[in-house]
Amino acid sequence: MFESFTDPARHVVLRPQEEARALRHSRIGTEHLLLGLLDDKRGAPARVLKSWRISLKSARQQVERLAGRGEQAPAGHIPLSPLAMLALQLAASESADLGHDFIGPEHLLLGVAGSSEGLAAQVLTALGADPERVRQRVLELTPPAMPAGHDHVWDPGAEA
Repeated sequence: MFESFTDPARHVVLRPQEEARALRHSRIGTEHLLLGLLDDKRGAPARVLKSWRISLKSARQQVERLAGRGEQAPAGHIPLSPLAMLALQLAASESADLGHDFIGPEHLLLGVAGSSEGLAAQVLTALGADPERVRQRVLELTPPAMPAGHDHVWDPGAEA
């Protein structure tokens, strides 16, 4: 699956290690994936979420409020929770449903928002962005697959 990730999507799935470690969490959950998406302030998912006034700072505060802090920062590699794995699988499904041959940050946001049992959905809701509305907004801004020979980079620009 990871071989299909774009470089920005790879960054998104690496950043949650740092977020989980900072919060002293022993597993990477959907909430850490959401923080990874928001970390790239120029990225399209962060700009979409900004339309609901959701920033990395506000989301991080909400994650800490809902999940708390662990006792001690974990050492070494932090594994993905089952719900985070499900969110990544949903991202791959969303990409395939759109006819894309890559998994980008937009697909990851769809996967995170689509994982309704994850803490990320609670964070989005608490910050005023219903996950289903986030999903609809991303789908409105994500074009279907381009014909062969055309490159595409998702960028809703001023629309977000």
